[in-house]
Amino acid sequence: GNAMTCSLMLLEVHFMVGTPLTQIEPMADQYIKLMEEYDRTTVSVNACIMHQKVLNLMGRSSDPLMLTGAAMDQTQHYHDMLASKNDVGLLGNLDALVQLHILFEDWDTAMMYHKQVLKHPAGLKSMSPHFLILEFRFFNALLNLVWHRMTGSRKHKRAALQILQEMKTRKANGDPNYDGYLAILNAEMTAKNLTKQDLNETYQRAAATCKFVHLRAITHERAASLIQELFGDKDLAKQHLQASKRRYEEWGAAAKVKDVEEKLRLL
Repeated sequence: GNAMTCSLMLLEVHFMVGTPLTQIEPMADQYIKLMEEYDRTTVSVNACIMHQKVLNLMGRSSDPLMLTGAAMDQTQHYHDMLASKNDVGLLGNLDALVQLHILFEDWDTAMMYHKQVLKHPAGLKSMSPHFLILEFRFFNALLNLVWHRMTGSRKHKRAALQILQEMKTRKANGDPNYDGYLAILNAEMTAKNLTKQDLNETYQRAAATCKFVHLRAITHERAASLIQELFGDKDLAKQHLQASKRRYEEWGAAAKVKDVEEKLRLL
């Protein structure tokens, strides 16, 4: 049982540090088969979420924003978790959907799923001491910052600032894993008050600070969106999108490569 749990944690670590998805996917497939063979159902249902998320990003599903494909069926999984009162499984399903919609900059749907996440306090409490809280905090803060800029909601700005303070405190206490996340969030938080040159340089520094390839891809994509939104500079936005595309290619996220290519075409 512990070995199966460690296998799932290993998959999650590989995802968080930007290991090429083409390496993670066969590992996930192998581990899930072992989990099912040893009847570790609770672990395998959570591993299936990770597996499907990876498949989606690799472009191996009909819709990258739905957790339905070779590894699982989103609707069936959600109803199974509800029926078994598995709050952790429900949270895993919803949080994966939040992440995917943020990665594809579908902010409205991301916020819809985020609100559902907040309805599962038991699952959130179980995540609190877990290393996955790193990614959860990052995507949560990013979504709240973007939502504040889109709507002017002070509530979401306060939520983002609270998360940022928690992350800064952990960094000050010696946790080295927040540097890249904080660099992106600090850039996002100050973007509206920066000149075009300062915004560009801030995101370039943030990308350089990020240790992991998928975070660098996200950083450049966010820079492109903000440069186009705030200054209308298509040429500079294109440079960041091209950099983002290269990073997504390195990560093996074919669906995101296609998404960025479409943004480049529209420019």
